[in-house]
Parts: sequence; C-alpha cells; structure tokens
Amino acid sequence: MRIIVLALISLLIQGCTVGYYSTDDMLSFEEKSPNECDIRYHIEIAPKESERMSADRLIVWKKIKIALYDKVTKEVLAKNNCSYKKSDNQTDATLNISVMVSINHDAMAVEYLTGLSLGIIPSWGTRHDYYSYDFKYHEKENSYSVDDFRFNHLVVFPVFWVSFFTMDESNIYEKCLDNYVKSL
Repeated sequence: MRIIVLALISLLIQGCTVGYYSTDDMLSFEEKSPNECDIRYHIEIAPKESERMSADRLIVWKKIKIALYDKVTKEVLAKNNCSYKKSDNQTDATLNISVMVSINHDAMAVEYLTGLSLGIIPSWGTRHDYYSYDFKYHEKENSYSVDDFRFNHLVVFPVFWVSFFTMDESNIYEKCLDNYVKSL
C-alpha cells in the first residue's frame, strides 16, 4: 500500500508547472479620458492546427471559445465607455476580431526530461505565438502575438496551485483588447 501511495505522490509532484502568458506587442498611447464609441464587433476564432480535431469537436470547441471571448469583449467595451452590438458577419462590423489559438499541447523536449526524472531536473521553455489576436477598427489594425512561458521543477510545487487556478487565456485577451480600444 505504501508503494502505491508513494508512486501516486511522485506522479502528482512531477507535474509541477508554473506558467504565464506575455506579449511584447502592446501599443503605446497617451492616456486620455475615454471617448464614447459605437462599435459593432465580429469575432472569428480558429485553431492553428485544425487538422487535429474532428469536425464535430471543432464546432463544439468554437462555440465554447466564442462564448468566452464574447463575454470578455463586452466587458472591455463597456469598461471603455463604448456602446456595442455583436455583428453576425465581418462586412457589417466596425471592429473585426480574429483569434488564432494553438491547440497543440505537446510537451517540449526538455519537459520530457523533467517528467522522466520525476521533477528533479528542471526545465523551462516558451511556446511562441501560442495565441494571436488581430484587431481591425475601420482602417486601424494591430496584431498581438502571445507567448506561453513555462517553468517545470519539483521546487515549484508550493506555488503550482496559484498558477493552476489563475492562468487563464481570457486575462491576456482582455489586456490586449483593452490596450487596442484605448489606442483608438
């Protein structure tokens, strides 16, 4: 029984990962009082590796992601004093949002070494362009490329839980959209 408990604990602890999302594409602008704006937005979401999903699963995945990004978009526009309405197509929209999401969650080569050593050998790495957000309002457009940085080691077990519950793609999307809307 003790061997089983020790094996389960060692398998649990080896998955200690702390991560965060970052982007270097933020626009710089002068801070000003928010203007009132009237926006009709359209969100287009696609996975970067769509061939890895069946057609049925892709439809369900898109519905879930659109609901998440739609909710955050409404919150950001309301926070920036914008009246908004969702548009069903790109031609009627004044703000077109294109979201590309990486669904490839394969481990990096160094992460295999950490897993095989039960978390004793540390590893870290960056998955570049994990998310990409393209915003276009009339003729002004900007792209944000979001990187996913991870650090894996046995030592991060005490803080692993904080990262596990707080790392959310909607937070970095909110920052990017807020930055874009404030720059208009």
